[in-house]
Formats: sequence, C-alpha cells, structure tokens
Amino acid sequence: MFSPYYTKIRLKSKELACKLRGPIRALEINQFYRRHWRGRLPDLDYFATESGRRFFFDPQTSAQYQKVLRAEFSKSCSRIVRLADRTLAHVFDLLGSGDRSLGEKIDWHRDFKSGKRWDPKPFYNIRIVDLNDNSDVKVPWELSRLQFLSDLGRGYWLSGNLNYANEFRGILRDWEEANPVDRGVNWVCSMEIAIRVINIIWGLHFFAKDIDENFVKKIIRLLYYHGLHIEKNLEIIGPGANSNHLLSDYLGLLYLGILFPEFDRARIWKKIALDGLENEIREQVISDGADYECSTSYHRLVLEIFLSAMILGQLNSISFSDIYKDRLRKMIDFSLSITPASGNVPLMGDNDDGFVVKLSGDNPADHRLLIDLGLLVFGERVPYAIPMSEERLWYLGLDSLVAYADHNSASSKLFKKSGYAIIKNEDFQLVFNCAGIPQKSLGGHKHNDLLSFTLEIEGKPYLIDPGTLCYSADYKMRNLSRSTAYHNTVTIDGQEQNRFFAKRLFYMSHDATPRIN
Repeated sequence: MFSPYYTKIRLKSKELACKLRGPIRALEINQFYRRHWRGRLPDLDYFATESGRRFFFDPQTSAQYQKVLRAEFSKSCSRIVRLADRTLAHVFDLLGSGDRSLGEKIDWHRDFKSGKRWDPKPFYNIRIVDLNDNSDVKVPWELSRLQFLSDLGRGYWLSGNLNYANEFRGILRDWEEANPVDRGVNWVCSMEIAIRVINIIWGLHFFAKDIDENFVKKIIRLLYYHGLHIEKNLEIIGPGANSNHLLSDYLGLLYLGILFPEFDRARIWKKIALDGLENEIREQVISDGADYECSTSYHRLVLEIFLSAMILGQLNSISFSDIYKDRLRKMIDFSLSITPASGNVPLMGDNDDGFVVKLSGDNPADHRLLIDLGLLVFGERVPYAIPMSEERLWYLGLDSLVAYADHNSASSKLFKKSGYAIIKNEDFQLVFNCAGIPQKSLGGHKHNDLLSFTLEIEGKPYLIDPGTLCYSADYKMRNLSRSTAYHNTVTIDGQEQNRFFAKRLFYMSHDATPRIN
C-alpha cells in the first residue's frame, strides 16, 4: 500500500529543493530571445500563420467561423457576446460566487469571497490553506486560469468589437505585471499554471491579427517561464498515486512543446508530455474506462485532457499508442453510459467545476460536449440524444459539422473493473456505486459512497448524490460531504466506510474493499 507518510516526506523534500533553488529569474526581452529562442524572432504574423505547427483553428478563417456560428449556433451567439461583455466589465461568477464585479483594477491575489489576500512573495513560502479561516485559494486560482479569454475571443470574432481586443491585451499585461515569475499565489500550483498557459494560447489565436510585435514577444516570454516552472515542479506523487494535476502539467507542456518549436526546451517538453500522458492513461484510467479518482466530475476533466492532447497531437503528425486510444475511447463510453436523459451526470465523488478550456458550456455534470467531440474524433456516429456542440467547431474545424447522427438506445451496463452499475433506458437511470479506492491512490477525491445509488426518471432526479460544497473554505462541511451518512447507503454504528482525518482534506484510508460478485 502506498504510504501517506512517504508522500508527506516527498512533498517536504520538493519544498526544500524549491527553496534551495530559489525563484526563476526572468531575463530581459532581448537577452531571453538570444538565450532561449531558436529561429526567426516572432512578429505580428506568428499566431496568424502556421509554420511547422498547427492549432485547432486557423485565425485567417474568422469570417467563415462567424458565418457558421450564426447559422448553426444562433442561440449561442447572444450568450457569447454577453459573456464577453461581462469580462469587459470585470464581472465574474467563479465557483458558485454569483456575479461579482472586481472593479477596474483586478486584484489577482485576493479571494474575493472571504477577502483574504496572499502576499506576492516566492511561491514556495506561501501557505495556501488555513483551516482556521474561510479562505479558498481556488478563487484567485480560478480567476487566473484566464478561461474567460475564449469568451472575449469568440465575442470578437462575432462582433468585431475592438474593445474586446483591447481588453485581451490589457488583461495579459496587467496579469504579468501583478504576478512576476515564481512570485505569488498564482505560481504555487503547476496545474493552474498549465491551464493558464493553454488559455493564453487560445486567446492569442483568437486575437492573432490584433496584437503588436512587442506584445507578442512579451507574452511568448511569459509562456516560456510558465513552461520552465511546470518542468521544475511536476506534480508527481508516485506510480499509481498521481492525479489530474499531473495530467494538466503534461498537457501544458505538450501545448508549449508543439506550438513553440523555437523554444530551446520545446523537444524536451514535448517528450516529457507525451511519455507522461501515455504512462498516466494506463495508470489513471481503469481498463473499463472510468477515471480512478472515483469522481464523475474529475472523469470529465481527465477526459478533456486526454482527448484534447490527442487532437492537438494528431494535427501535428504525432501518433498515440493503441492502448492510449483504447482507454480514451472507453472513457467516452463511460461518460455516454452514465449520462441520463437530463444530460446531468450524477455528482459522485468530489466536484470542483474543473475545465481546461471553457467554450459552449461550464457545467461539470454535462459530459455531452466531450462525448460529441470524442465520437467524431474516432470517426463514429453521434447519438441523436447528444446535441451538436460548439466544441467540435473549435477543435475539429469547419468541416466537422457535417456528421451523421445515429439512434443509440440507452442500455444498462456494468463497469465491473471500476465498480459502477448503470441500469437505464430512455426514461430511467439508476447508477449504483461500488467504486473502491485503488491500492496506491490516496483517495483524495473519493467519498464514502460505497453501495450508494442515484435515480433519475423522465429527466427528473429523485435520489441524488449532493457532491461537494467546498474544499478548504469549510473543512467541517468538506468532511460532511464525503462522509458515509451524506450518501444513499447504510451507516452502521455511526462508523465511516473508510477512515479519514478531519484536517487532511485529500486523503482517505483504504478500509473498505468492495467486491462485485
């Protein structure tokens, strides 16, 4: 069994190594390009043209995308512009906060829910969790993922509003100024850094024709130091115990390694990423297709990571192993099986609204966008019950909208290896949970929900799993959310199925060993 004490020692060792190494020092622009760039200096056309690299969509085709959006996704157009306007006004709804105006000058280091602010000191000296207050570090992290840049970009392609382009440039300049490399709370977690890398790159392709040369050079330099930080701080726990954090790290490095071949570390980052993703899909995805962290929301996030990695790779003549493709296809099948008529997958295990890129949807319980995209990637027909997604347009291009739908009757299925039984037809779905903690896993996102079940009839939920209200903002509520008594199962003598410690929010002991007969 994988010891939590070994993990604690490992993390302390990494923390000490960071302190001894010190923060990365960002070089001045000219010096940076002399030392770390191999090729012609980036100019105005860097993101508007493809040279030995391919992104999901071509910035030169923005006019065609506008026509297709208005013709095929007319209901989405008003939503896109509304979201872009909200970003323009610095109004955000993060992690259930409701609409909050952050003012003209965004404070990137502040949890605006609790009011707590983290000082911008070296990242390894920052304490991100204090269980004695109600602060939530995920609030500034979520904001600094910059996922709203895609709202600005799509809004710009639809409307041509130059204010969106000005805001895009202004936000990135402001973020960089407020968050010097390796300083502040937004440099603590490599997963957050990787997701930010990806969203900045998406934004740069949306606004490729409206950025100046100096801006391009500065942001490329910023992206390089993001990659360097990720490489030096990969979130490795150990074989069989890694999580979605490490997968996000690898995806960020894959984007950088493929799309910036001039970086002196591009080949290294690409190899780290590809080797890591190939290894982790074997470790983190059970052979029947379910994510091993025992969470349906994290399954959706992990599916997005592995799927987007393969699409980007294939665009750039990178092949993936048969095992990778087989596990990925089974992940899609699991999501399809566990999706009821309402479209909202039961929130079993932890849920934290985790996305890599947010486009047409932001509901972590809705896997249909990725099912639609994934089946097309594998050349398969999409069931009529799965609506055509805007995601397919952005990831697969203008030709992807010509695809045949298929009638796929809902049917029951047992995922025996992972421990889920799904009894369903078109109007009824019961999900029975017998998913145990994998041997080496720390059970970080697992709940004491063995023998629990959910029930939906004719699109209405009758028996639910309440999911997770919060993580560190209220550790007592966090523990209540993952307790046996909080689920549709039997509690015997008030005992937990698996023991956990009140202030160790992402660990659960391996006490219960379920077996499906």
